[in-house]
Parts: sequence; C-alpha cells; structure tokens
Amino acid sequence: MKKKALVIGTGSAGLIAAKELKEKNFDVRIIDKNSAIGGIWQSLPWKNYTLTSSKWVTEYGCFPMPDDYPDFVTNEHMLDYLESFVDHYQLRECMDFNVSVSAIERDEDGTIRVLTDRKTYHADYLVVSSGLHGKPFTPKFDGVENFSGETVHSSTYTDPDHFKGKKVLCVGLGESGVGLVSELAQVTGRLVVSSEGVAVAPRVIKGSQNPFDQMQFWKIGRFMIGYQEVLTTGLSWFYRRIPRFLKKLSITANLKFYSDYGVTFDEYEKWFPKALIPHHFHVKFWTKPANCPTGGNLTRTEAPPDDLFYLLKTGKLIPKGKVVSFDATGAVFEDGSREDVDTIMFNTGYQPGVSSLTFPGGWKYRHLDLFKGCIHPSMPNMAFIGMVRPTIGSIPAMAEMHSRVVAAYFSGDVPLPDESCRLATIESENRRHRMEREHMHDRFPHIYFFDEWMEQMSSIIGARPRLRDHLGSLEDVRAYFFGAPMPLRYRIYGMGLVSNAKQTYLGRVNRVWGSAFGKWAFSTVLIHFFIPYLLGLGLCLWALMSLGWSVFASVVAGLCFLLAYRFVDLFRYLLEKTVARPLAILVGGFFVGKLRKERPDYENPAVFQSLN
Repeated sequence: MKKKALVIGTGSAGLIAAKELKEKNFDVRIIDKNSAIGGIWQSLPWKNYTLTSSKWVTEYGCFPMPDDYPDFVTNEHMLDYLESFVDHYQLRECMDFNVSVSAIERDEDGTIRVLTDRKTYHADYLVVSSGLHGKPFTPKFDGVENFSGETVHSSTYTDPDHFKGKKVLCVGLGESGVGLVSELAQVTGRLVVSSEGVAVAPRVIKGSQNPFDQMQFWKIGRFMIGYQEVLTTGLSWFYRRIPRFLKKLSITANLKFYSDYGVTFDEYEKWFPKALIPHHFHVKFWTKPANCPTGGNLTRTEAPPDDLFYLLKTGKLIPKGKVVSFDATGAVFEDGSREDVDTIMFNTGYQPGVSSLTFPGGWKYRHLDLFKGCIHPSMPNMAFIGMVRPTIGSIPAMAEMHSRVVAAYFSGDVPLPDESCRLATIESENRRHRMEREHMHDRFPHIYFFDEWMEQMSSIIGARPRLRDHLGSLEDVRAYFFGAPMPLRYRIYGMGLVSNAKQTYLGRVNRVWGSAFGKWAFSTVLIHFFIPYLLGLGLCLWALMSLGWSVFASVVAGLCFLLAYRFVDLFRYLLEKTVARPLAILVGGFFVGKLRKERPDYENPAVFQSLN
C-alpha cells in the first residue's frame, strides 16, 4: 500500500516537492489556500515584474524552460512554466484549492493530521511549502503612526501611475526594489530611498550578453588567493586593511565595471553593505550604457532603465541611510537630515507563510532547528521546502534540491540519521553558519551561498559533480571548475538524473565562457590564480640561482612571499594592481574586436538565447 504524502502549497516549491514524492511512489495530495497554482507568482500585482535570476538558474533541472523564453523571465512566463510543469507531471489531479490550514497535529502512531477549514487530512509524511513570501512585513519605526500621508507596502504595487508628482520615500532596497524604484523615478516629484547597505550586482555583465549569475560562481575560486577581489572586480578592497586613499582610487575606478554611470567612492560609501561582498544580499539591475538615451533594459524595452548608478548620477533618486523616526510630514535619517514626503512605501519583504501555522508540541517554526534546513528536529516525517534562499541564485533551484533530498529521506533511498545524530548535526552546522556568516546568522539564517549549498546538498543524493567524470576534454574541465550551479548541473549524476543533461550543460557553459567576454574573463581568473604561485616560485629560483641561497632558505623565501600575498592586504593589493591586473588588461587586447561584435544592441535588443 502506498504511503500518503501531503504537500501544503502550490507555489514553485510545493509543486517540485509533489513531483519528487510522486516519482518515489507516494500517494501525493497538494492543498493550497488560493484558487490557482503559482504562489507569489500568482498573487504579485506588479505588472512589469521581471525576475533577477536568469532562467537557467531559476528553472527546475528536470524540466528546462523553453528556448524562446528570455534569459530573465516575467511573472507571466513563470506562471506559464509552472502550468506546463503541472500538466507534464500530471499533478493537477492531486490538488485541492481554497483550503486553509488551521493546525498541524501528530497522532499516537506518528502519522500527521492536518486540520483545515474544509476537512481533516491524514498523511504519513508532510511537506510544508507555504513559502517565504507570506504576510507582508513592515518593521516598527518611531513615530510612523503619526505620519499623516499615505503608507503602502510594495506587495500591493501595480504600476507607477498612482505616484505621479508625489514626494515618495522608499524604505528598503532589495533585488526587486531596484526595478520598482526605477519605475517610480520616472514619475515622482521627488524620490528618496532609504537603505542600510546595498551590494550591487548587474543582471547582465556590462558590455556582454552574459547573465551575471552564470559567471558569478567558480569552483576554482575555492583554491584561489585573492578570490574575493577578482570575483567582485576589486570592490571588496573597501573592507580590506589598506589606506583609505587607495580604497577611494580603487573602488571609484572599479565601480565603472558595473555601470557607465559609476559613482565615486564618497558618493556610494553610505550605501556599501555592512559585510564583505558576496556574503551579503545583493540588488540587481540592468546596466545602461551612457551613449544610449532611449533605453537600457535589453529584453525589457518597454520598462525604464533600472541601473542604480544611472538613477543616482542623474538625480532621479536621493540616497539616504537608515530611517531614525517619522513625524506627521516626513522622516528623519541617521545622518541627522530630514525629508518631507507625501507617501511612504515599505519595500521590506515578507514574513514566511509558515509563521502563522501551529505545530505539534507547541513548536514554532525556526529555521535553525531544522536538520539540513528542511527536516523537523523531532518529527522526521515532516519537512519544509522553499524556506531557504541564496545571496545570488534562485529559490526554485534550492527548492528542487531540497525536494530531491527530502524525497530520498522519506522513501528510505537515503538513510535518515537517528534523532541524536540529527540534533548534533544541527548544532554543528549552526556553529559553522554563525562563524562563516556572522552578519547574516541572526537576521537571515535561511540565506546561504548558493554554490556551496547546492554542492553540499547534492552530495547527499550522489548528484554532486566529480572531477574524475569531467576529464574527457578541456571544455569538460572548464565546465567543472567554472560552470554555474544551475539545477541542470546536478541532474548529470545520482538520483533523478536527466538524459542528455551533461551535453546540454556543457553547451550552456560554452555559450557563457566561450564568448569573447567569457574567454577574457576565463583568462583573467587563471592569471590571478597562477600569479602568486609563479611569483613565489620565481622568487625561490632567483634566491637559489642568482643569490646563491641554500635550497631551504630559497624555499622559505618563496613560502613567505605566498603567506604575505595571502594575509597582508596591502601587499596583495599592490601586486594585484601592478602585475595581475595590467596583465589581464593586456590579454584583453586580443579580444577587443570580438568584444565589439558581441556587444548588445540596447536600442534594438534581442532575446539573449537566440544569439548563439
């Protein structure tokens, strides 16, 4: 007799969870409080919303998005995709809509009882996928109740028409906030934006047709000295122990990499994040070239440019730090300044939908209590999917990986450790999370580094890529060390593999890293990877052969050089600026012609993936 599995939620997490459980031969039922599938994609009223993660990172690895979808899909694309997914895996017959869960209880035999406004559901296994985007969240601010103007939450935003001519304050600037602010900037009389820290990341790397999240992750970076500096194009020098005047020179120049409207160090300093890039949540934007007066959004020709630097430099928004308090007609900020405003928009996110549910034993949902971020601490037949998110990456991709892991645990294909082992693992992983991500641990314990998380979770089901299986060609090796952690990467091996996945994945990596810009970036990474070792070896040989030092002394000199390069920021900065960076720029000269041919046409943009 089939075991019964109940899934709460028909968003992108609940659907993939149901599919994976169904393929493990569970009798699956899916319930949702809404009248249609899609979760946040169905309920979000924003007319021009476009995802900030590219489609190859957003899709399910088992069900690739259509070739004619743009690299960055809209709400409508996402809903169409999910509808196709439901039909392809015949999930519609498993669904009950307009069902609101009131409580979750546990029977004496360990099975689960879910109380709803329609009936009681009984299940052997339960997956809660009510999502991170539940009730809109608005922080408490001093005096906000005295504000006489209009206050709104971005979850209700449809289009900018309502805000024409108004003085608007936007509080918070997440990924979607940049697009929202760009629309408001075109119509408001004055737009003030309050943000405590912004880590910028373009959707598409300037001057190329490569999505940022396709080039953001390099497995080879784990073995690189100075990985952060190369990955952030030098912006991370802001946090290093080097003189301030060098930071100003370096960062002002490096901001130009992200936008033709790169601002200066002093202008942008108040918005730098409080933690080292990329260990911080990012905002993403389309890059707008300075010589393109009519647009800048490539596949969103009808939408205004949302290049954050362009908006800053052209005075379309006024950057502010943290709001301290409100009064009847405006807001006071931490720098002591004050702004009169008519409307306050809180772009401050959501509370997880699971926060309103009650669980057995009075347990309240807490991410840090979960085994592997998904299994209930004392009820191994209850899991939570869709409750983690990446710094850069996508929630659907992580939900798919969690679904595969949970299905493997529930089916017994992967043995689940006993409770004492699970609790010990939870404690040790929480310690490591706090040590590696101290600034995120308390406020954002559910946010992970996408590539690391995908690699770690995929190893549970034997789907983690192995170098020995990527030695067939240089392209194969490049895909292993430079390929993005898109879901398809983890459908090549292990449970749930997809036929022809490796060939498709290699083709995708080649599209990104085989372009002129990709080849230049590839060369740049290798230069920075080998430079310290080559210089250390050169110093060792020079001391041995020219200075006549002993072998031991020469080797020690080379090792001291490497240690200085690794731990002395100023030393590494000077060598990077005088050796590695000039060499990378010199190599770029070989690609200038092809780079010009590949440059996107912003005035007549084409769908990226149609360009081979």
